[in-house]
Amino acid sequence: GSKLLKLFYRMDPLVKSARFVVAALCCVIGPTMASFAQDVAAKNVVIRLPNCRIKPEGQVTLSANQSGILATVPKEGDQVEAGQQVIQLDSELARTAVAVAERQAEIDVDIRFAEISSDVARLEYEQAKDVNMSSPGSIPLTEVRRRKLEYDRSLLQIEQSKHQQAVALLKLNEANAQLKTFSVAAPFAGNVTKVVKKAGESVRPGEPVLELVNTRRVRVEGYIDASLRRRISPGTPVQVEGEKLDDEILQPAVGKIVFVDTVVQPVTRQIRICAEVENSN
Repeated sequence: GSKLLKLFYRMDPLVKSARFVVAALCCVIGPTMASFAQDVAAKNVVIRLPNCRIKPEGQVTLSANQSGILATVPKEGDQVEAGQQVIQLDSELARTAVAVAERQAEIDVDIRFAEISSDVARLEYEQAKDVNMSSPGSIPLTEVRRRKLEYDRSLLQIEQSKHQQAVALLKLNEANAQLKTFSVAAPFAGNVTKVVKKAGESVRPGEPVLELVNTRRVRVEGYIDASLRRRISPGTPVQVEGEKLDDEILQPAVGKIVFVDTVVQPVTRQIRICAEVENSN
């Protein structure tokens, strides 16, 4: 029948503060997750591993990308979603620069004037050629060549005007990119566990502002006897059973084994295993 691996671990204080309190990690060595409850109830082969550890899967310190004054910062304990803006610097000058760049990129007067001038130069040149074809020598060759030069110059003027507008668009992109550096978004959903700088304070690039922790998915680590190495593998379903917390029983959390070490500890003859578990509590 299926075998059951039960891991007992101590809680990391950080996770405990997030109310993720569990008694054991149960790992079923079986073909399907559907038989999990029956395997646990039947109490098939149970292996106990004490002193396992649990920690958040994601933990990051967010810093400012620019020097400036903090406009908005979340409070400790706030929950944020992935992509949500969590750090905002005063960006009035940057927004003004974007507005100026937008205005410059919209202007196409030089292109339209160059195109009109080119049409006039083309007509004058073609007129001179037509006159000389019907009455050779009526217009001096130097004048024909001058009109041809004016027409060629007008074509180059169009090209230059389009190039200048392309540069203006690039400057607009640069201004927008610069504006984005005045804010920082959360790389993942989680809780704000520490705020170093508050709104109104000045910051420098790279200076820590807050700490974000993802407690919605946690990582459980423990050690198992090397002789059991072949009985578990990445992808094996696991379940975390909750214990009472202020007379509240937490619902079991489901996850899977994500790592089984191949290195055996020389003294204890154990190997490290890790599981990722959804923290619905």
